[in-house]
Amino acid sequence: MTSGVQKEIHIREAESGSSDTSTPRIKPSPKSERIPVSFEYTPSDDGTDENLLILLHGLGDTHIPFAKLGKQLKLPQTATLAIRAPEKIPYLYEEAYQWYESFDPLGELLPHPNPTPAIQLLEKIVLYLTTECQWPLQRIHWFGFAQGGSVIVEFALWWWKEKQVLALKKALVPSSVTDATSPTPSFGSIVTIA
Repeated sequence: MTSGVQKEIHIREAESGSSDTSTPRIKPSPKSERIPVSFEYTPSDDGTDENLLILLHGLGDTHIPFAKLGKQLKLPQTATLAIRAPEKIPYLYEEAYQWYESFDPLGELLPHPNPTPAIQLLEKIVLYLTTECQWPLQRIHWFGFAQGGSVIVEFALWWWKEKQVLALKKALVPSSVTDATSPTPSFGSIVTIA
């Protein structure tokens, strides 16, 4: 016996850029010789790497607890990459790292530190991940704590400005005006905790 209720199913096309069939479902693991700092990469538990969550630790920490956090999250279709900051904090005996120089020679916090070295490092890593590891930019998500979070925000702003400049330069060339009107590629998301 049927109730006479009809269900209507609507199918819509995927938005451009939201489903890229040219990228593999399982991405190549990053190689240590291509990322100039220590890191820990964990592919998705379900065998489908659609998203990449990059985790950056805070001042005085390492990537190890953040790699553990990434594994414990067990996000579906999401690989994780926990990256250690490049600079060891001077005068400390323990493993403690910083994304950029944060202290003066007397051990006082710098009032206006320069995040440029961290931005340059993240640029190298993102270019490697989007080319050789085949991660679409809009599928890269960021999670940062304290100094790692501020580095992500600084990097994302720098990245966006750089891509805007490139788009404007393309607009000046008549044959690529249509390319310049397309949206600037951006990251999937950014979460910072301070």
